[in-house]
Amino acid sequence: MDRKSLARRLGALIIATAVVMGIFILRLVQFQLVQGEELLEKAQQVSNYLFSIPAARGEIVDEYGRAMASNVSGYNLVINKLMLTGDLNETLVELVEILQAGGDEWNDTMPISAPENGHYEFTAAEDDSRAQSRLDALKENLVKQPYATADQVMAAVVERYELEDYSPEWQRILGGIRYQMELEEFSDNNNFTLAEDVSSRTVATVKERGLTSEGADITETSYRVYADGTLAPHLLGYVGPIYAEDWKVTDEDGNVSYPLKEKGYAMNDTIGQAGLEQVGEDKLRGEDGLKQVTRDKDGVIISTEVIQDPQPGLTMVTTINAYLQKKVYEALENQILNLQATAEQYKGKEASAGAVVVIDVKTGGILACVNYPSYDLNLRSTNAAQYASDPNTPLVDRALRGL
Repeated sequence: MDRKSLARRLGALIIATAVVMGIFILRLVQFQLVQGEELLEKAQQVSNYLFSIPAARGEIVDEYGRAMASNVSGYNLVINKLMLTGDLNETLVELVEILQAGGDEWNDTMPISAPENGHYEFTAAEDDSRAQSRLDALKENLVKQPYATADQVMAAVVERYELEDYSPEWQRILGGIRYQMELEEFSDNNNFTLAEDVSSRTVATVKERGLTSEGADITETSYRVYADGTLAPHLLGYVGPIYAEDWKVTDEDGNVSYPLKEKGYAMNDTIGQAGLEQVGEDKLRGEDGLKQVTRDKDGVIISTEVIQDPQPGLTMVTTINAYLQKKVYEALENQILNLQATAEQYKGKEASAGAVVVIDVKTGGILACVNYPSYDLNLRSTNAAQYASDPNTPLVDRALRGL
């Protein structure tokens, strides 16, 4: 090869190298100078998520300020979608096993029984309109057929939530929880409360296993308690979860509205369901706070900040005299028991129930409002079936709703 040919090839190589280097330099200039700020902003891009911080509910007190309904602190087991690192179903299995060991219950309102001999049954009582409404919604959401059987509904549950590899028992447990998560609109911005007021054993186990970094979260909250659950249960009323039929309301024309959502409630909130708890709901509920969680483009949470502190609800002062309320109840109970004991002797004076209302004649204020038989408000949720089936109907408010 002669010198001229070698020089031409070397020159071509130099030119090609210069062109390539020129392209790299131009791109570098474009990235650094022309698009530098835009690319830096994208690299630092973050997403902010807002979560509510529940406000403490206002107390209900008697005329002397003695608490009749107040709050105690407790812990909830919550699923945070932003923190989930593994398979959701497997995470739920581990958490449910922890709850079972701690004697805690979990959030599941799906009206289907546990499997028996490979089959399922609907658990919604025919005379319970709320339960029937939940059952109708379940069928519509999953199978679209009002005549579907429990087995058909469960088959749809298994398919939707990919539960084919689990036993029938676990299919029902996981299916019920996953369906509840769907009902409560579980998302990046909406945590799901798996269990409320969990035991100290559950709290310790969740933390010991490091599950708080894998999607589970232990949150401190407050719960409604009644100083004396038997004092005035019908008058005080109670708080309970928001039901699906109250959250999504469809009128006669088929128009859908979300009245509670418009008032600032989340679907997993509690709300006054009866008595003074219901009447004073707007004042007792308080104003929830806000917590902002910031996550970078890789999904890593980089900061958590409380941007609005919760404001507790107002205290409701009643005209009730708690001491008088208790004494009047004791007097009424003694009178009815005495009438029952002497029913054979004094025909026509048999009695199994009664009511007394004591009114301040000067102000018209209600000093005592008593029903017999009564029940313990603190045990209402655990003894609901027993109270409802009692032939003496202790849940009936005879003083205010009787004849």
